[in-house]
Amino acid sequence: MPAVNENGQTQDRKKRRFHPGTRARLDIKRLQKTTSMLGQRAPFAALFKSHMRRVASDRARENVAKPVSFLFKKEAILMLMEMYEVALGEKFAICAKLAKNAGRVETLEKDFVLALELTSDNGLFSHPKRS
Repeated sequence: MPAVNENGQTQDRKKRRFHPGTRARLDIKRLQKTTSMLGQRAPFAALFKSHMRRVASDRARENVAKPVSFLFKKEAILMLMEMYEVALGEKFAICAKLAKNAGRVETLEKDFVLALELTSDNGLFSHPKRS
């Protein structure tokens, strides 16, 4: 709501500005309090189902198995999403440690690439240049 001065004219208030980093700290506090997933379920489910369709068609093309259609329960997809977010959180924790060890506050892409190389599980995450 605009402020009114002594002449009865309206003035626009100054927009509140935070010091650098304050907004990020507030967001981190807010996210740490929640127990909800970071990503949305629908896009993850669509990505997962399209990946499974591609795997099934590749196997059928290679004559390994007959074409198959997969059905997944909602709980199964939520469990996979939760496992994926836990793994992603672990990767970012490693990135933060690598950045701190390098004397930096923020993490860079090279930290994430190094974290992938160090943990090389070849499972959920793989190096983008190798796949």
